[in-house]
Amino acid sequence: DFLEYFADDPETKQILVYAEGVKNGRKLFTTLRECTKIKPVVLLKAGLSESGAGAAASHTGSLAGSREVWQALFQQTGVIPVQSLEEAVDQLVAVINIPEIKGKRVGLIGRGGGFGVIASDICEAHGLVVPAFTNETRTKLAEITPAEAGSSVRNPVEIGLGRRGLSEYYGQGVEIVAAEPQIDMIITFLNPEDYIHYGLGDWADTVSRELAKAAQNISKPLIVSFMQGRNPDVFELILKIQDKCQEAGLACYLSIEHAIKAAGKLADYCEFRKRKQK
Repeated sequence: DFLEYFADDPETKQILVYAEGVKNGRKLFTTLRECTKIKPVVLLKAGLSESGAGAAASHTGSLAGSREVWQALFQQTGVIPVQSLEEAVDQLVAVINIPEIKGKRVGLIGRGGGFGVIASDICEAHGLVVPAFTNETRTKLAEITPAEAGSSVRNPVEIGLGRRGLSEYYGQGVEIVAAEPQIDMIITFLNPEDYIHYGLGDWADTVSRELAKAAQNISKPLIVSFMQGRNPDVFELILKIQDKCQEAGLACYLSIEHAIKAAGKLADYCEFRKRKQK
């Protein structure tokens, strides 16, 4: 009943559902299938494990249902499934802030070649692709990327070392990657410990301004993630840039894995909705 109401409510843009047991499975299935045609539904289904099912029965007095049945429902209705409250929040950040994703090809931009390799592996694990750039894109990136250790104009991109690579070239690099025809979205991963190491106290203002400006100049989704570290100064810097990026409407995540996972599930939903609208 709530789903039917919110599906028709013009003020409701996204829906988050927490479910334990269901009394009318057919009605739920039909309502979800119609709702996801017009707005995203994120669903946290509790009680899929044996112990969780027992807890759900004692809590609501209803049967939780088998994992296989619920997985089939997710696939056939286009619902975005999540497994925890934290993941539910991550997914809502994606559906609220990320424009429609038109494909699963990702451009990665960040600091640290090892992190780029890890990010590429995580993308593949979540159904995303990290394609090679065209020669034209690599040539443009090379113009703003010094030929030094730690730089790369391939995908993932690492835009040089030092002050210039960490600040003013970042936004320019995002715009170059966004113009790449093989890319559908961009995920950038920032390491604030680098900026503390280089003594860039003004970096948060600079890079957040560059990212906000780049986001306005490109037509593809831009997602920001951070590597947290364990330094209190790092947390303070992350909060500062996160606030500024969120003000600009950018989706921000406290880990590259959370960003990729949320983007991958949103890409699946966009693909499902496109098929249903044909």
